[in-house]
Amino acid sequence: MCAAARSSEKVWASSEFLNGPITSRAPSWKKEVTLRSVERFVEYEPQTYVPMISPTPFLLVVAEGDHLVPADLALKAYESALEPKKLLVLPGGHFEAYVDANFATSIEVQREWFRTHLRGK
Repeated sequence: MCAAARSSEKVWASSEFLNGPITSRAPSWKKEVTLRSVERFVEYEPQTYVPMISPTPFLLVVAEGDHLVPADLALKAYESALEPKKLLVLPGGHFEAYVDANFATSIEVQREWFRTHLRGK
């Protein structure tokens, strides 16, 4: 197993976000992935399409310590996007964007983004 995979596994194994609430909401849930899913994940390259999104507004939320979508790759993809675009970088890992202060920050930025770009549509 490569270092990135070991590091990612530590995040998954120690994350209260994943392992705490999920056990009460879905007691039969298993932390497993199919081989087909892994193959598709490895082949997935959304950064290839980012420059083609314009003129659709593009908001990218990046977690600095993300082990699933490394921040440097996300930032590189953002740089290739055309306007209109906005970047929000949050501290923490992939799932920390969905809880506590990071969520409060992220949701406010997203709400304003949608208000701006969906108004009157």
